[in-house]
Amino acid sequence: MEPNRNDLNSSQASATSAKRKRGQRGRYRSLTLEKKTMGGQFKLDIEIPDYVLQAVGENARSMVNFCGYVVRTIALMDAGDWSDVFAKYGSSMWLQVKNKFNIKDSCTQELRLQAFATDVMQRLYRLWKCRLHYYYKECGNTYEERLENPPPDFPVASWRACCATFNSDKFKQRSARNSKNRNSEKWCKHTTGNLSFPEVEHILTKKMMVCFLPRMLYG
Repeated sequence: MEPNRNDLNSSQASATSAKRKRGQRGRYRSLTLEKKTMGGQFKLDIEIPDYVLQAVGENARSMVNFCGYVVRTIALMDAGDWSDVFAKYGSSMWLQVKNKFNIKDSCTQELRLQAFATDVMQRLYRLWKCRLHYYYKECGNTYEERLENPPPDFPVASWRACCATFNSDKFKQRSARNSKNRNSEKWCKHTTGNLSFPEVEHILTKKMMVCFLPRMLYG
């Protein structure tokens, strides 16, 4: 019997994830989001400022986490480039996000929400691919050994496609070039945890309004 597509995707989402240990978070499965949205019956509001294409507010982190979940469960991880993945699965991925999150009721604002979701999913897809490449380099010394050691619960067909891509001259040259660039550049240290700079700015602005607005109004 041929395995169900959803089963393969669920397995793919759990690949390269270590078993949960005490004091550590398990892999994201969108359970909290499902409770908040009543299984998609309600949508969470998202704020995107006019000056930057970045979600802010209390639901911003939920959207980013869900975008990662969507990438890992819908886009088959065959290590292809993002442009190919998005051309094939982009509509399905956006529909999943659209069913959970909402922005101001206008066509222009919804396009901004879609653009932000696409940007996040592209970044997280590349990160997921990078994690698989790291696993590929560590799971064996030869191509044959790596081919025989897929990540736990990862679809064999997808792993073979990954290995073929990671072993290609084109990928090796690009990987070496990117590694050299990362080592030579001066990176800005991010000290705001998993929050983006616009999110931190939004939080601080709201705190300042709460603290100083009453003084301005009433002296």
